Amino acid sequence: MDRLTLSAALILASALGAWSAETRREAKQRIAEESSKDAQAALPRLLNAGRYRCVVKGILCEACKRAILRELKPIKELQSAKFEPDEPVLWLSVAKGKTVRLSRLNRAMRFATEKIALGNELVLVEIRYSP
Repeated sequence: MDRLTLSAALILASALGAWSAETRREAKQRIAEESSKDAQAALPRLLNAGRYRCVVKGILCEACKRAILRELKPIKELQSAKFEPDEPVLWLSVAKGKTVRLSRLNRAMRFATEKIALGNELVLVEIRYSP
């Protein structure tokens, strides 16, 4: 079932009072998961040498940013990783002649999420090459 169909079903069922609060929560969670999958599908699978602007969803505080940077540090192919102040924007520089897989970045995000344990999920939602 696509996101639009789930949203319509959620609205209709809520209006009719047909779903319990627990069922509504489950439906909302499925909608969020589907939209997250859609965002991930649009991201490039491989980052070649250069500079990239990445938007990270789920950042609540500076501790989230520090956890992400700590998890990205062991990736040798990354020349640098910096966050914009007061923005959920991460700038990555991939070293000349190197590439970084999206799966490697997602793994770092997952590990950072587990380390901070604030109940939020850190997810890359946008990656754009910036010459």
